[in-house]
Amino acid sequence: MSDYLKKLIKKHKKTDEISERSIRQAPSLVLKKIYPKKIYYFGKIIVFCIDSDSIQMACSLHLGQKVKILDVNKVYFPKKNFNDIKKEILISGTISDYIDQYKKGGVKVFLTLPGHETTFRTFFMPDLNKKDLDSAIFYEVDKQIPFPIEDCNYDYRSVYKVVSEDQSRLKITLHATTKQDIHNHLKRFIAQDIKVDKIYHTQDVIGQLLKYFPKFSEETNYTLLNIGLNSTEISFYKGTTLEFSHSSAFRTSMLGRDGDQTKYEYFAESILNDIQNSLDYYAGQFTSNYSNNIYVYGDFAYSDDLLSLINKNSGITLEIFPIENLSFLTTSQLALAEIYPSCLPVL
Repeated sequence: MSDYLKKLIKKHKKTDEISERSIRQAPSLVLKKIYPKKIYYFGKIIVFCIDSDSIQMACSLHLGQKVKILDVNKVYFPKKNFNDIKKEILISGTISDYIDQYKKGGVKVFLTLPGHETTFRTFFMPDLNKKDLDSAIFYEVDKQIPFPIEDCNYDYRSVYKVVSEDQSRLKITLHATTKQDIHNHLKRFIAQDIKVDKIYHTQDVIGQLLKYFPKFSEETNYTLLNIGLNSTEISFYKGTTLEFSHSSAFRTSMLGRDGDQTKYEYFAESILNDIQNSLDYYAGQFTSNYSNNIYVYGDFAYSDDLLSLINKNSGITLEIFPIENLSFLTTSQLALAEIYPSCLPVL
């Protein structure tokens, strides 16, 4: 990186020492939302999301601003007598069959990466031109991510411009994962000569669904919770912008299959503590103006007993992600609404 950029970043180093919460509370600072460039597609798009216990997929027809969901599906991996070789065969076969089903007329293929397999960071940078910002971000990434920069793929987006009397800064959101992780996902497509057109971060994609809520506002804070078979993710958004995400080892597989009430109560208490710790951290670092209503998606959304148990013993309200609030879904598409909460990453 050039000496000019190093001096410029050093000059603005105090930017990193200002918390998100203090920026929002400072009357002399103005936050200007930077909206991502809108990309309109015409044709069919298939989205896959592959994690440790399932493969999610959806096909939609895009006509500019209009979107029609054609199909949503989720295939779970067997728990017994199912080694890595069998798993790869099932994944590759599922990908091939699904694309064959909708490839007539052409189709684009997108992939979303689960949040627990990636690193997400937010930080502030000087308001530079695109070329200089790219160089400065490269320098900053090495300090922000937990693995060597030469072993990772990353991307960033400017989401806010923070303007004061004497300078302006950019709030950056950074997504990164290892090259090995990217390779492990893409190899199933490369082996079948299937082009993956885009790769997205799961939590970032899900946040974009919020704008279809009837009373959506970029100034409103939203919280989403996914308790899966092998991990838990809680994500906090300001409008559609992901601000903080936390993963933990709590998982529904801890409950077993015997329906033991003691296990349910212990699990509910553990999840509740994890949620509260995340809320406290978010309140301290970002804003205290969060909602106690948390939208739940993933397989946990179908566990009425657990939801009721947690809601009963706390001031927090967990509710199933309100699919019916998504304005782009027609009445006929809502016929598939039962499966949507477990497949938000591919919607």
